[in-house]
Amino acid sequence: MKEQKMNRKHDSGKNVPAIIGVDPGTTVAYAVLYIGKGGIAGITADSFKNEGIESLVARITGRSFPVLVACDKKRAPQKVSWLARKLGTAVFLPKEDLKVLEKKKAVEECKADVSNDHERDALASALYAYRKMRSIIESTFSEIDKTEKKGRKGGTLKAAEILKSVLKDENYDAKHAVALSEKEERAIMRKKKEEKTGRPAKQSPEEENVILREKIVALKEKLSRAEDYIAQLKNEIRNLKRRTAENQKGDSGLRHEEKDEKGKSREAALLKRKLRKAGKELSEIIRRWSSMKDDFALAKKIDNLSWKEFERARKKLGITKGDVLIVKDASKVSGRTLEEISKKSIIVAVAGDSKKMLSGSVLTVPEKSLGGIDLKEVRIVSRKRIEKAREASLDEKKLARIISDYKRKRKEEVSA
Repeated sequence: MKEQKMNRKHDSGKNVPAIIGVDPGTTVAYAVLYIGKGGIAGITADSFKNEGIESLVARITGRSFPVLVACDKKRAPQKVSWLARKLGTAVFLPKEDLKVLEKKKAVEECKADVSNDHERDALASALYAYRKMRSIIESTFSEIDKTEKKGRKGGTLKAAEILKSVLKDENYDAKHAVALSEKEERAIMRKKKEEKTGRPAKQSPEEENVILREKIVALKEKLSRAEDYIAQLKNEIRNLKRRTAENQKGDSGLRHEEKDEKGKSREAALLKRKLRKAGKELSEIIRRWSSMKDDFALAKKIDNLSWKEFERARKKLGITKGDVLIVKDASKVSGRTLEEISKKSIIVAVAGDSKKMLSGSVLTVPEKSLGGIDLKEVRIVSRKRIEKAREASLDEKKLARIISDYKRKRKEEVSA
């Protein structure tokens, strides 16, 4: 067995995160590439014969915490896939098989001494995987470092677990992984406290914020996927109409047009199936939104308050009683629009002091006070934030009325 140290002395223990390069075959070779905040912390390479997969797992887990398995083939050999399942990690595969010269150069550059070609190939696989995943690894350590600076230390094991989760799922970003890890840790601590005191522990504002952020992220992903899918379907419909129009220009008596008509019918049937599928997906999104709508609302965006724009937004976005409108330009106002807004108790969110231009019967709030996450035509906003902004606006109006009444009475007294 050969061990090489790079950048700094590393702790080759069970909790240290590592990328595992594997070269399967009669002679099985593996390389352990230890990684930390500063990059590659060290290397261990080894090879052996006539031992099973369980022996390889024991060797690897006895000296590291595997976060990723890599090999030099574009298609994973069976042993590599088995190893990744046993270790609970993802498998990193190059787009093309790594060439011998490429592997030799990689090992020579890191100045590692290996015993044979098998160990060289295993190490080259791990080094290649690290180079490709380096930005994700560094951003994950950066997020963990931010958490530790706030005084919430999780240790090397916690860092390895978070990194393993991020590398296993491409949709699982570092920030979300760290937040989820903190949430799980707090849940464990809360459970211990409840067992000790016999009373349910209250959630801290920080814990509530984490839960809200997770709900918002999940909802945003669902809505974004739905918007993309609807746009794709609309594009397919446009293409189908265009092809139909082109087909109708040809000679209706030709046989090839009959074939085109059959093809068109098949396309129409396919499109109907896609539309039905989209409808089901939208129904699922609506169902999920319904389960979260007690905590969040969709504030609807509108360019201005002219009647024409209000009618357009009402038909497209479904403006109803008690909604929140985010107005881009409040200087364009129609009396008819203000009357309708007042009648439906709609809250208008505007930027800066433009709310002063609106009628006193319309409840206005500063747009910045809502916060939330912007989508194309709506914004996901916490209902608590809406209620807080509404109450502040009502208090402001009440104070303005008191001041106005006082000034009027003083003027009457002076006149008398």
